[in-house]
Amino acid sequence: MNKGIYGHPGGLLHAAIHAVGTVLALSFFAPILIAAGLALLDAFIHYHIDWTKSRINRWFNLKPTGGPGFWVTFGMDQYFHQMTYILLVYLMA
Repeated sequence: MNKGIYGHPGGLLHAAIHAVGTVLALSFFAPILIAAGLALLDAFIHYHIDWTKSRINRWFNLKPTGGPGFWVTFGMDQYFHQMTYILLVYLMA
């Protein structure tokens, strides 16, 4: 909720939680400063993916029960999140 409001604390907290998970996961494979830097990149990208999806859903009034449009944006959202993880692994390597 409120991910479509740019800078809203809820969306920022959601991205920060993902960053914590990312730094914990990557710290097993990289020095902590590299893991932390990549986690910040992950938070930035994650926040903007979610914000964009929320804006599109609001702009086109897409709802889970209103047809395939909502599910297309949901799928694209998940696709971009997974591509972010692939990017992070690539950058770490």
